[in-house]
Amino acid sequence: MKPVSLRNQLEQIEKQTGRRDPLLDSVKVPEGFEYLWREFWTIRAGAGEGFGGTRVTWRDLADYQAVTGVRFDAFEVEAIMAMDQATSGDVAKE
Repeated sequence: MKPVSLRNQLEQIEKQTGRRDPLLDSVKVPEGFEYLWREFWTIRAGAGEGFGGTRVTWRDLADYQAVTGVRFDAFEVEAIMAMDQATSGDVAKE
């Protein structure tokens, strides 16, 4: 059974409910990396607010890994930080 992507799940929910999730209009995540996109939003939801609004910090990543047991490799850490950078302006506009 092929896993269903987050985008496909959200599009299906939109068809059923008529409500569009904001994630559908954000960054286009390459197929196969949806898991990292979900992890990013989970981490961001628990991130503390600083002077520039909510941003993912190194401490947030370390805490998340310690609590969940998830281990990110260097590429995944860089990708999560890039996702935060790419979405921080979009989230602030809402």
